[in-house]
Amino acid sequence: MRIVSLAVTAVALACAAWAQDTPACACGNNPPGPPATRSLKPYTGAPEDLRPFSKFTTPYHEYYQDLIEYNGDARNIPDPDLNSLSEIRIGFLAPLYDHPDQVRGAHMLNGAQMAIDEANASGAYGGKPFRIITHNDYDNWQNSSSSVAGVSKDPAIWGAASNDAVRMIYEDKVWAIFGSISSESTHIALRLSLKAETPIVNSASTDPTIPETIIPWYFTDIQDDRVQGYTLARHIYSELGLKRVALLRINEVSRRFPPPRTSCRHRAEVPEKGYRLSSSVAGHTRFPGRCHRALDRY
Repeated sequence: MRIVSLAVTAVALACAAWAQDTPACACGNNPPGPPATRSLKPYTGAPEDLRPFSKFTTPYHEYYQDLIEYNGDARNIPDPDLNSLSEIRIGFLAPLYDHPDQVRGAHMLNGAQMAIDEANASGAYGGKPFRIITHNDYDNWQNSSSSVAGVSKDPAIWGAASNDAVRMIYEDKVWAIFGSISSESTHIALRLSLKAETPIVNSASTDPTIPETIIPWYFTDIQDDRVQGYTLARHIYSELGLKRVALLRINEVSRRFPPPRTSCRHRAEVPEKGYRLSSSVAGHTRFPGRCHRALDRY
């Protein structure tokens, strides 16, 4: 039953997130409604081979019309006997020390602990208290200067914290996992949750390729970059009616937002729509379609 409840919550969040083409209210807020039709194309003119996972599966947005039904055997596996348990363990994966993001990781842990304390004060689960089992996400792909003993410093090893995710599931015997911040470690933990049929709640990563994996054990409490971008663009252009917008971003590859001057398509499209986009972004980007994908929806 807890899996069904989580699934219903996830579907409700997904539907609300995709209701992005409903008319704005006079108050400026978007009312809840059904998912947008798939006549809108989130990838616009991007070549087929550049669309996420296009070589392996249909783009994830199409599954909001025809949701995938989970047909695995885990639905028939009964919950453990509560009488044999002293606590319900919940795994927590985040950068907690020896990492540039350890401050954010500590904030995540504080929030998770508050939620656990509230749940326990309300009777927990069948009278059994919840307990957070913490694991440090050192993620050496982004943190090659890590000083953790026995941890490779080679940044080419993607998502090395997968060892901790394995320990949570098979040694700590957690019932579910929260985490992480980096998309690399979250992707790895996501695959492990599929293998072990263990629910995972994405608590901080906004990488849009995470929901595109269509893994039924995945849930999230935060919308990805694409949905946030659509919502922000709609609010700016449709609700506020602004025509000139400046963009600020961190100077790293995954944060780059291409300016209109970087392609003929941008120069032609943006003025055509009546938008004036000011940006000081320079350099090559792996995501040349983000700008016009957001604007093309409005």
